[in-house]
Amino acid sequence: MGANSFVDLWDNHIRYTISGGSLIIESISYNLTDTSMGETISSNTISGSVMDAYGRTISETKANIANWYQYHRKRSYVTKGAVASVINNSPSFKYALSVINNKNQLFKEVPDSVLMPPYTAHNNDIVQDLLKFDWPASGTPLRQGLELAGRYFDHDLTINPDTGSSMDDPIVDSCQQNFTVLFTDGYWNGNDPNNLIADADGDSINLSIADVAKYYYDQDLSSLDNDVPANLFDSANHQHMVTFTVAFGLKGLLLDSNSNGWPNNADGTEKTGSDNWGDPFCSDCPEKIDDLWHAAFNSKGTFVSASTPED
Repeated sequence: MGANSFVDLWDNHIRYTISGGSLIIESISYNLTDTSMGETISSNTISGSVMDAYGRTISETKANIANWYQYHRKRSYVTKGAVASVINNSPSFKYALSVINNKNQLFKEVPDSVLMPPYTAHNNDIVQDLLKFDWPASGTPLRQGLELAGRYFDHDLTINPDTGSSMDDPIVDSCQQNFTVLFTDGYWNGNDPNNLIADADGDSINLSIADVAKYYYDQDLSSLDNDVPANLFDSANHQHMVTFTVAFGLKGLLLDSNSNGWPNNADGTEKTGSDNWGDPFCSDCPEKIDDLWHAAFNSKGTFVSASTPED
């Protein structure tokens, strides 16, 4: 990744080539002019038990390349791995799953039969269906995708778009807490969500992702008695949706100057939900990533800009 924070054809990089029992490591750099792009390659060959610059043997490097090819060479693979990791590492939660496109091919609900832990069988089914899903390239309608999750929790979505069957209400307990994790590898686009969402956070910008998150945080999503326990981060005691947003390798314009997880205004004060977080109604612009940050803030969630599959 170069100085502009994007991967370009002319960025310096390292190429690994496995040849029998040897590893060829080539460091490639470019000398750019107005009319040409000169290439410089310096090469080093290691063999036996010699370590490379990252402390890996040849066998470990082979395994690393194989793992990348199997699990990480496509962004959809990374997304699948990230979702599976969330589910597998936190098995005490009940999970539902959808994709922002092709929801009529993959929408996994939580049936009423899944009431008490362990949820192993249900969660494993979700992971397997996701891993088998043929994920075509398409647009990025994140606003409608998050709205779909909110409608599901609100039981406003009663027919499964995948199977066409009736769906159970996912909120089955008055003290149940409800979370959505929204993964994206790009800037959002697509059609508007419901106009009722409007300018839910009061920042004078209508129908952003931040508005969708705020709307379903404020909305009472259940007719059950409201006794959701408040906690250090979330004082609301009605049934609501907390949104976590994860962007893959993308960053916005806002900065967190005091490392508390949230951006600051120019004068150093903390931003509020109704402050100016930038106008995300632009084409493939970093303000759309700041809108994801804003959405997490509005719903007492967390925003993560992940630069590696492990992040």
